[in-house]
Amino acid sequence: MADKELVLFDHDGGVDDYLSTMLLLTYTEVEVLGIVVTPADCYINSAVGATRKILDVMGRSDLMVAQSTVRGVHPFPRENRRDSVCIDHFPNLNGRDAPTTPLAEETGQQFMINQLRRATRPVTLLVTGPLSNVAAALEKAPEVEAKISRLL
Repeated sequence: MADKELVLFDHDGGVDDYLSTMLLLTYTEVEVLGIVVTPADCYINSAVGATRKILDVMGRSDLMVAQSTVRGVHPFPRENRRDSVCIDHFPNLNGRDAPTTPLAEETGQQFMINQLRRATRPVTLLVTGPLSNVAAALEKAPEVEAKISRLL
């Protein structure tokens, strides 16, 4: 049996990103290394909260979520970012006390660097938002580029 594809997911908190998270977790041939949330199509605190709650509901509280401090160059207008607040307050995600999915202590961009450095084989970066974190990670640690197999 072939090794599972290693994937690090980076999203920007839109409704499509939460659906992508759930879909990604259903693929048995993929090993998700973690999820980075970028403040671009969201309010970061609610987007991180919603992501952690979704992982809890999906039974994947073993994954780490990291909050980026690198904003998208052209973030969505305020009224377009409120979806993250709505999803974070969705009743089906709030039947528990607090999310058990851990939040990384380091920034999202540092989390990306650390995950790439730790990877035992090349990693696919799945990015459904801006490439701000990838750019910041490569600027800070250019050697991690060798660990990236592809960018989707």
